[in-house]
Amino acid sequence: MILFSTSANEPLARRVAKEAKIRLGKRLISSFTDGELSVQITESSRKQETVILASLHQPDRNLLELLWLINAARKWNGRKPTVIAPYLGYARQDRAEPKGSTVAAETVAQMIKSVGVKKILTIDIHSKQAANYIRIPYQDLTAIPLLVKSLKIKPAQTVIVAPDAGAIRRAEMFSKLSRVKNLAVIQKKRPRPGHAVAVRLEGDVAEKDIVIVDDMIDSGGTIIAATKLLKKHGARSIKVAATHGIFSKGALTKLKAAGIARIITTDTIPQKNKPTHLKVISVAPMLAKYLKSI
Repeated sequence: MILFSTSANEPLARRVAKEAKIRLGKRLISSFTDGELSVQITESSRKQETVILASLHQPDRNLLELLWLINAARKWNGRKPTVIAPYLGYARQDRAEPKGSTVAAETVAQMIKSVGVKKILTIDIHSKQAANYIRIPYQDLTAIPLLVKSLKIKPAQTVIVAPDAGAIRRAEMFSKLSRVKNLAVIQKKRPRPGHAVAVRLEGDVAEKDIVIVDDMIDSGGTIIAATKLLKKHGARSIKVAATHGIFSKGALTKLKAAGIARIITTDTIPQKNKPTHLKVISVAPMLAKYLKSI
């Protein structure tokens, strides 16, 4: 087996290769002067099971790198590769709402299928609807057990919070694994894209330590809105656990200013210059275990 990586998350690829005890293949990714992307595999992968790791944050370029690398791998050894997309970009655009909107999750799934992929693996994909568009063998792993293990939780003093309806399933899983019986849900609305308003809290959080659980943090708007509402209802302390840390538009600074004591995420998306209130745990052992199984 040989593992190739796009340039999106090379540190994770190196760690997965080391953990799985497989070779990290050499490839050359460059651009022409007009920005046209070029991808070349520079070592033989013939007669080997080929795996490609590609996180699709900042997806416009990273998605193209993945498609080009899949094509190059197939041209080299004639086999369809397995794709590991720890973070699958565009999964939030999973339905035509408002009317006339593109369903980007469907288009991305079709593009990946069209270039010839044996199987695709993701981690905590945003929604079941986005997963339904993937029409090739598919598996979604979850990092929630890793997030639970990274936190020291006192069950009787803690409440697990879903910051919106879409996070309920993950919050319930987190609650079960952490043995925390207290669960709360925040009802949210979006008056416009990128702007979240926490409308109502269902559950008792007064004088409790809070862990907000979600699949991703982008601009931080949903988490900040939830934090304000939780504090209004007497929450004692607030931590956040989310698989994918996108952290756009100065999100980490804003989250700290909102009074969040700790943020725990994974390395599905690489984190550079991480502040002290951010803890990053690696999904590499989990991915390596998967590769060993196949």
